[in-house]
Parts: sequence; structure tokens; C-alpha cells
Amino acid sequence: MLEAIEQRLLTGVPDLFRRVTVVESVTAMWRGPAFETGDLILAPHREEANLNELATGGFRQLCEVEFVTAIIIRQADDPRGSSRARRFDAYKTGLQRLLLGWTHETMDQPMSLIGGVSNEVPSKGISIWVQTWLTAYFLYGDQS
Repeated sequence: MLEAIEQRLLTGVPDLFRRVTVVESVTAMWRGPAFETGDLILAPHREEANLNELATGGFRQLCEVEFVTAIIIRQADDPRGSSRARRFDAYKTGLQRLLLGWTHETMDQPMSLIGGVSNEVPSKGISIWVQTWLTAYFLYGDQS
């Protein structure tokens, strides 16, 4: 699923993000090379399966999948971050246009936005806007 989302982000609006990087978790994104303005990080977040909906003869479970996107703005000469905060709008709008309501063939429910939060990376001149997204798919099978 992350590969499909990554491809959508890379090809939907080709020049929206400088780079799209998939990482294993939100905490892992600070390992490796530094991120720059316009970089987008994509990470799995949580997956939760509902109970089996069928009583006999098989199973069908809805699995809700959350993932996060993180937009990076790096600007060292902005101690309060006001310029960085203003720059998020274009990136957020583009990201939301690409993902809201989109359904990939491996998913059974369209993407929806759960929420977002802004944070700074102290002493680095970096602001980060993290959004949590939700989609779902079904697990099917026989009880044999």
C-alpha cells in the first residue's frame, strides 16, 4: 500500500514535493541524511482489524490502516517559525488534493484525513507538518 501511495504522490503533481521518502516510522525519519524544504516523508502508523463479520463458512474482516505524511520546511532565519508556518499551505493543499477520496485497487475504502499537527525541530530551523490518514481493506477467506 505504501508503494501505491508513494507513486501517487510522485506522479500526481510531479513538482509539488522535492522528494518523497518512505520510512519505517515517524521516529526513524531523523536517521540518515537531512531533509530539506519540500521533502515529504511517508510512514506506516497503525493497523487495526475489526471482528470477523461472518458466522460460518468463511471470514471477512475490515482492516483499518493509518499512515502519516510529514512535510518539511527548513528555514534557519525564522526564529518564531512564522514564515515556515505560512509555507505549509501550498504543500498541504496539494497533498490533500492528491489523497482525499482516492482509492487504490488494493484498498476498499477511500483515503480520509484524520488530522494534522505542526511541530518544530529545536535549533535546526525546521518545521514539520504531520498528518494522519486512514484507509481500509478487507481480509477474506474460508474457514476450512
